[in-house]
Amino acid sequence: MQSSEKPSFARFGSQANFASEKPAAAPSMVRPATSDKPVASKARTSKAFDLIITGVLMLLCFGVPVFFTGLTFQGIAFEKQIFFYFCLLAGLVAWVSKGVMTGEMKIRRTPLDIPVILFWLFSIVATVFSVDRWHSFWGFFGDPSRGFISITALVLAYFFIMSHFTERRRNLMLGSFLAAGVFVVIWSFLVVMKLRFLPASWEAMAPLSLIGSMSTLTLFLALLVPLFVTALFLIHREGSQVTRTSRLALTGVLGVVLLLDLFLLLALYPFVTWAVVLAGLGFFLIYILAQIVRPVESLTWMPMVIFVVVLAFLMIGTNQLVRATLPVEVTPNMKLSWQIMKESLSANFLTGSGLATYGYDFSLFRPQEFNGNSLYTLRFYQGTGLVAEAVSTIGVIGTVLMLVVWFSFLSIGLYLLTMDKAKNKIASLGLWSVAVMLFVAGFISPINATMLIVGVLLSALALATLLQESGSEERHWELSFRATPKFALALAFVFMVVSAGVAFIFVFMGKVFMADVSAGAAARMPASVDGSIPKYVKAIQLYPQEGRYYTRIAQEYMAIANTEGGKSADDRDVNRIAFSVREAVASGLRAKELMPNDVLATEALGLVYENASIFATDALPKAEEMYMRA
Repeated sequence: MQSSEKPSFARFGSQANFASEKPAAAPSMVRPATSDKPVASKARTSKAFDLIITGVLMLLCFGVPVFFTGLTFQGIAFEKQIFFYFCLLAGLVAWVSKGVMTGEMKIRRTPLDIPVILFWLFSIVATVFSVDRWHSFWGFFGDPSRGFISITALVLAYFFIMSHFTERRRNLMLGSFLAAGVFVVIWSFLVVMKLRFLPASWEAMAPLSLIGSMSTLTLFLALLVPLFVTALFLIHREGSQVTRTSRLALTGVLGVVLLLDLFLLLALYPFVTWAVVLAGLGFFLIYILAQIVRPVESLTWMPMVIFVVVLAFLMIGTNQLVRATLPVEVTPNMKLSWQIMKESLSANFLTGSGLATYGYDFSLFRPQEFNGNSLYTLRFYQGTGLVAEAVSTIGVIGTVLMLVVWFSFLSIGLYLLTMDKAKNKIASLGLWSVAVMLFVAGFISPINATMLIVGVLLSALALATLLQESGSEERHWELSFRATPKFALALAFVFMVVSAGVAFIFVFMGKVFMADVSAGAAARMPASVDGSIPKYVKAIQLYPQEGRYYTRIAQEYMAIANTEGGKSADDRDVNRIAFSVREAVASGLRAKELMPNDVLATEALGLVYENASIFATDALPKAEEMYMRA
């Protein structure tokens, strides 16, 4: 393994892999004739892998915001997470395969390498010492974005984007993300204005928000504002290769969608974290007013007008523009989140309770006065802001390492964006305005799987774009199969192991997804021994590690028992009741074994015992025991 010796902000010519360099042949030596066919074949194969990598990068930027099936039990965040895993795995396979084909593999070195790797290594420690190791490893039910697998995938996505960045790929990724943004804006506008655009059979499967919740939807819409403006700047900048007809068409589309985006932010006023919007737009405007970034003069007015319009939105406040009935979203406020954080530090100061275990911390450390609230039955499995959540789940060490990554990233961006005004960094300004929004949101706004993935993708793209527009020299770690026979053999062995691991992960994630599709189908059916129960059993057979499926089966069996018990004495089947109660208790106990520190699993088992006390007198003390434990 080697790294380039060139400094990051200078250019001294092309790189060379000295380990694989061979001595020059003597002038008098006659080389035998060789065929060019193997070289041409390798070049074509390498180009094919490059096309796959480009396609994966575009698919990630377009697919993550818009992908959904509506078929799963866990919901849209789970679907997007699985989609992200499959796309990333395809890209990594293409990257490694290209390296094997060409004989070398380059990994770009970045200023964040050490902080990112240290945080990833600590996440292993947090997983090992977790109160729920499996869910810390895989991620919690419904939104697995906080698990170790998700963190590993996000780290790999960061290096994948940085190592394959080119200006052309940047334009394709940004264009793909903006296309997804246009789709989300139009979809959201039609939904909130209650304009039917889907067949009746599809409406039940379609989500209200393509991003997950309404709060995360408004965060996504806020990110789009500086990106749409940046796209207009890039289209109209001097030297743009966009034809006049295309420029007019794109300007019209982006202008209309930008207006719809602003309208949605006003219409969804109660769900918007306005501090995030003002921080990003203010950052964008400051660099333009200071003339550090200089867009075409005919469009300089646009960011100023947008900023004033947003201030006007704050004066207007809550309104009645929305026609659709929007869901009531409840998240822990900042005061409650900080109370949970302080109490959890007293129990697990250094390493926290483990990745993806905020639900455990909330249930254990929520203040007593919360029980007097009308929402006392709610369990929050994610905090408001990643920082408050991190303190509870990964402790002081993990939170400090995470903040080191964040502040290092932000300081690099501010430094490179401010220096060398001669380089007009238009694309970087838009992307870094998004990065500032995400930075602020990390402290005060709910972040789900969609926004976490989108945030990492856009942040990596922002850093790569800024390094390119600043003229920074690229440095790489180079893995060469041609260095020495022993090193080549070791790399080949690693490649085989990784290939086997990727194949296993593909199959495992496919089984997890199909299990949840089966559970989703069962959830849409009435409780029945012959209907819904077999589908839940199928889900367990495919993915036996998930305790929520057992909890659901227990609830289904108890519903069947109660339905049968409510019949008249002549119609009641006592054997059916006894069987349903036994199965409900067995499933509830299995769920409790898989998730011993999960309050919902404990409460569900207590509820099963309470309902079973109608048919079995010894069940009531057990119900009391479960409730006391919860």
